Amino acid sequence: MGNHQQAKEYYERALSIQLKKLGEEHIEVASTLHNLGVLHKAMGSHQQAKEYYERALSIQLKKLGEEHTDVARTLHNLGVLHKAMGNRQQAKEYYERALSIQLKKLGEEHTDVASTLYNLGNLHSVMGNHQQAKEYYERALSIQLKKLGPEHNDVALPLHNLGNLHSVMGNHQQVKEYYERA
Repeated sequence: MGNHQQAKEYYERALSIQLKKLGEEHIEVASTLHNLGVLHKAMGSHQQAKEYYERALSIQLKKLGEEHTDVARTLHNLGVLHKAMGNRQQAKEYYERALSIQLKKLGEEHTDVASTLYNLGNLHSVMGNHQQAKEYYERALSIQLKKLGPEHNDVALPLHNLGNLHSVMGNHQQVKEYYERA
């Protein structure tokens, strides 16, 4: 509903109760911390989001282990956050860690894998690594086409970005094809 302040108050109340009743290292505490990170990212409070994500990740690693999908989700979101903050190398490391877990635990054709591949494509695109970006976008697109079908909105995103990428690379016929498909 877009009411960030109200959401923040509810999350903070929940966190306070959880800390008192469950303790600082309970997995439910990690979940609330993660959600506070998501909220603060949406509000543009990047440093606060980073702190919440890192606290959540610390608990998740202790309680769930290094290869849990919740850990991958938090790593992915830390990648998104670091990209937004301009920390490209850090973002790349988080995305790659998330992707490694996702591939092991979810398989090569899961939509979460596609999302991380897509974000790696975006990152490489802004870093000027056009060939690498193209490969990530194509992998993401392949998964999304299989899992979501050609008419899904999430399929349009990598198509559009592949069009942008081919434009920068000077492949004008492919630009037109990708944009029309998107």
